[in-house]
Amino acid sequence: MLLYDVPSRTGTALALDTIVALSRLPNIAGIKDASGDLARAGRLRYSVGPDFLRLSGDDASLAAHLSLGGHGCISVTANVAPALCAAMHRAWAARDRHRFERIDALLQDINAALFIETNPIPVKWALARLGLIEGELRLPLTPLSEHCVRPVLSALDSVVAAEARAEADQNCFAAVA
Repeated sequence: MLLYDVPSRTGTALALDTIVALSRLPNIAGIKDASGDLARAGRLRYSVGPDFLRLSGDDASLAAHLSLGGHGCISVTANVAPALCAAMHRAWAARDRHRFERIDALLQDINAALFIETNPIPVKWALARLGLIEGELRLPLTPLSEHCVRPVLSALDSVVAAEARAEADQNCFAAVA
């Protein structure tokens, strides 16, 4: 089981002491941390065991989270650009900071655009636009607001070609491996 700390959804954040205590339970494997509290993320590195997964729940701050000892991300952006997100994580694991930073910079606009309205409205709109899902929504979700279409479309357009290249590169690598 993962702890899910998303104060914007729940109205409260998990306290550090609570996370540390829960991390000792055998059925708690880690935390999805979307608190935005990078100082706490740094403190967690030394407060929980090395096997306790510390996953970012915020694509935009993934680089900071990883540099503070985080293990990865439960990503919204990976729904739209999975090959780029995977390539970014491989770059981090390979300690290829230059490649990591290039991909991270490329993804910043889409990271922001996917949260221009309440998640998952923008990501569902983007996935429908890409033809990956139907565009129907169930309540309480509503369609993407008209004034948000252009920023999401612009951000989506900025990563589509790079995503296709990253996917092709991964497929080439998989065929060789």
